[in-house]
Amino acid sequence: MEQIILSENCFGLDVEVNGESLFTHEYDVRNPEFIKDLKLKLINSLVEMVDDLDIDDLTFVSEIVVK
Repeated sequence: MEQIILSENCFGLDVEVNGESLFTHEYDVRNPEFIKDLKLKLINSLVEMVDDLDIDDLTFVSEIVVK
């Protein structure tokens, strides 16, 4: 399982996956594919727990998908 941390700092909300922030900025020197991989790890964590999602969770996910 991936380590996922939600936080807030002076730039606003942040999500860390395995100690790496998903927040990007103009001076970020990380490879965009690295950031994409982190995002996919986050999404895959959701897939792994699909049996535990209730209708409220699925509604929230649906709102993101149809946006």
